[in-house]
Amino acid sequence: MIQYKVDIHDEEDRPNGPNLYKEFRFKGTISSATGFARSGARGTNYFLVFQGRGNGCDNASDFTHWRLEIDGPKADYAFFGKLDTEAAERADGASER
Repeated sequence: MIQYKVDIHDEEDRPNGPNLYKEFRFKGTISSATGFARSGARGTNYFLVFQGRGNGCDNASDFTHWRLEIDGPKADYAFFGKLDTEAAERADGASER
């Protein structure tokens, strides 16, 4: 995993520091697949990115969007979407107990 945290200076600093743009990046090789992807798994790579904003501490609720790219001999596509921030906030609250 690679992570990025950048102050892009688009907002005033808050009392607990700047509002950072964050990315968690995961990259690897797919070892097996089911369904429509079963025949194209060999030699196929994935690249998953979670994007969000927040302070220097990482919480699940900081990450609001995701993108998944699949690339290989029989695959070249991407999916993207928005994360369920309410579920992430509940998970963050449970970890504080």
